[in-house]
Amino acid sequence: MHRGGSPFERATYRYTPLLAWLMIPNVTFHPAAGKMMFCLVDLLIGWFISEILRKHLRSPISKYHNTLVGLWLLNPISINVSSRGNAESLISVLVVATIYFLYERRILLAAVLFGLSVHFKIYPILYALPFVLLLSPEFVERKKSKKMPSSLWGKFWYYMQYRIVFGLVSGGTFLALTGLFYLLYGYEFLYEAYLYHVVRTDPRHNFSIYFYQLYL
Repeated sequence: MHRGGSPFERATYRYTPLLAWLMIPNVTFHPAAGKMMFCLVDLLIGWFISEILRKHLRSPISKYHNTLVGLWLLNPISINVSSRGNAESLISVLVVATIYFLYERRILLAAVLFGLSVHFKIYPILYALPFVLLLSPEFVERKKSKKMPSSLWGKFWYYMQYRIVFGLVSGGTFLALTGLFYLLYGYEFLYEAYLYHVVRTDPRHNFSIYFYQLYL
C-alpha cells in the first residue's frame, strides 16, 4: 500500500483495504504503530462503556460501573488480541460507539458508524435487529407517544421513520465504501474480503461457516 500496490498482493490478506491504509504508519513511523493504535482503541472502548453506564443506564446496573468497565480494560483476552496486532478492537469500538450515539439520539452518526463496522467485517450485521428495535419514536424523542395518526401510512411512518433512516444511512455507508474499493481493486476485493469467508473450508478458523462440522 505504501508503494502504491494492492493489499491483496499478500496471499493471506482477507480484510477491507481501509485497514491496510490505517496500517501504513507501521512502515512510515514504527513497526508497532498498529499495535499501539489497537491498544489505544481498547482504552477508547472502555471510555464509551463508562459513558454509557454513567449517562444512560441507571441503577441497579450503574452500581457496578467500575466492575463492568474493568471487565473490558483488564480482560486478558482483549489485551492479548490488541497487543499481538489483531484489529478486532476497531470493529468493537465502532459497535460500542454506535450504541453510545444511539443513546445520545445522534441517529445519523450512529448509522454511519454501524455501516462502517459492517464494512470492516460482516458479522456486526447481527446487531442490526436490536438496534432497529431500539429506535422507537418514544426512545428517540424521549417522551410519551404523540397522538397516533389515523391513516395506515401515518401509523407506518410514525413507527418506522427512525428505523428507516438508520437502515438507509448505515446501508448506504456500507455500499459506498464497498463500491469505492470495488472500483479501486475490483472483484478481488469482494472475494477476499467477503466471499472467501463463505466458501472457505479450513477447520481451524472460526470465521468458516463449516468450522464445527469439519473440526469434528
